[in-house]
Amino acid sequence: MADNSPKQQAHSQPPQSSLTKDKDTKTPLSLQVAKAETTTPPALKVPVKKRNKWLDRLSIALPIQINLIGLSGGLQPELLFRPISADSGLHLRAAIGFFGGQELLHLVPITLGFRWIWLRHMRFQPFLGFGFIWHSFLPFDAPAHHRIDMAIELGFRIAVAKGFSIGLNLSPEFGLASVSSLGFNRAFGLGMATRITVTKDLPW
Repeated sequence: MADNSPKQQAHSQPPQSSLTKDKDTKTPLSLQVAKAETTTPPALKVPVKKRNKWLDRLSIALPIQINLIGLSGGLQPELLFRPISADSGLHLRAAIGFFGGQELLHLVPITLGFRWIWLRHMRFQPFLGFGFIWHSFLPFDAPAHHRIDMAIELGFRIAVAKGFSIGLNLSPEFGLASVSSLGFNRAFGLGMATRITVTKDLPW
């Protein structure tokens, strides 16, 4: 007598192939392969260049300066730093100067001050500055002497390219003290300088 029990029927059924199992699933194998081939990888993230919080606050300038009193001319390289933010109009200014004339060699070992530039993101940018200057006058036929002046800057600059500008300013100077081997002495003197300046905002 044949045994038709459920256990015997389960053993007598042939095993299903992997293809048969794939047919029983909701998504056929061919569609799964096609879907895998057409799936695009996620877009690659482009790294964003970070701004240097210190370098972006610096500017360098190269003024050609004519001293109208004393008739000397030369260069006065400047370094400008924006202490508040990279886009601020307030600039701390440090400079040195090298000038020559028919009667003397004129050096500026250090200039310290500040400059406020309005409309920095516009083409026309007026500015106002204030500072102190150490002058060293080296006449060819007399002893050297030194003087500390207070100076005011009145000028403007024009943006000509990204980060580049050309400016013009007048700087009246008022003597505060003379410096000698005996120390500081009160002194009165007047000066007037005019500058044509090329400025570059960093980074380069």
